[in-house]
Amino acid sequence: EAHRAHEYFRRAAELLPREDRRSMVGAEIMASIYHALLRQMERDRFHVFDRQYGLSKIAKFLHVGRQLLKLR
Repeated sequence: EAHRAHEYFRRAAELLPREDRRSMVGAEIMASIYHALLRQMERDRFHVFDRQYGLSKIAKFLHVGRQLLKLR
């Protein structure tokens, strides 16, 4: 399942035309955060029923900043 999710992230990024990225910045930020959460779950071997996964406010801020910098 994780491999399929990674593939969806990759294909979505490839299919989004460069000129549409500015209007999709919110979706790009969310995708970046969701991808980070997926990587956390993978590292933890998907113990999704035993713990909660999340990012710190600083980590979220960094994801937002990275996506905004990509717009330049």
